[in-house]
Amino acid sequence: MSNEANKAETLSPLAGKPAPKEMLVDLARLERDYSERCPDLADPNQRVSFGTSGHRGSYSGNHSSDL
Repeated sequence: MSNEANKAETLSPLAGKPAPKEMLVDLARLERDYSERCPDLADPNQRVSFGTSGHRGSYSGNHSSDL
């Protein structure tokens, strides 16, 4: 495969275009959640763990690793 063909396959169709509204982050909600939400330290599922495996948890939960 040529270098040009490889670049075309890895280039996003959104490159150089404004992001669609459904992809944008609600910054006001993000800031509010960051300052208001706190993990329940008694719940082991909400504890932050550090390691080399990457992200743990999901944004819809109340996990401090998501904030």
